[in-house]
Amino acid sequence: MNSSAPRARLFLDVDGVLSAPALMWGDTRRLTVTVKLGGGLAVQYLVWHSPSMLAAIDSLREEFDVELVWLTTWLEDGAIGNLVGRVGALSGGRWLNIRRRSGRAGELPLEWKRDQILEDLTVTPGPFIWVDDDQVPMFGAAVAASVDVPSLMIAPNPELGLTRAQVDSIRAFLTDNP
Repeated sequence: MNSSAPRARLFLDVDGVLSAPALMWGDTRRLTVTVKLGGGLAVQYLVWHSPSMLAAIDSLREEFDVELVWLTTWLEDGAIGNLVGRVGALSGGRWLNIRRRSGRAGELPLEWKRDQILEDLTVTPGPFIWVDDDQVPMFGAAVAASVDVPSLMIAPNPELGLTRAQVDSIRAFLTDNP
């Protein structure tokens, strides 16, 4: 690997990607992750995950020296750390900023993930993969067109999550874009 070349990045979402009710990996497990919100409040999330899927992602990270970049609402309140600890995989990833929720409904701006990826790629351009079940269909083409680097956009079916075929497409992309 050329040490001066930027590492490929994997921008990764959780819900509908790593956690989905009908994962097709054959070893789906369900667990509850508790996130403490402060002031004695906590929220519990039900997570479906596949140890073999997570191992496949970690294997790609190691084999191709891919930088894992979390881009998910699980960044709020440190929830991603709880999740990673509970599933025992995908450790050491970098976190992008998540905007504060605003308005009466406490909504995040629709384009916050798009903006974070573009900002990150402006600072350090390089090949990247964006895996997100709902944001890639909305903003993937615009993000790819906005940067002059190789990219792969993957939008899993949110019921099925990331599939073996999609992991294979990540492998093919990384092979072609070392």
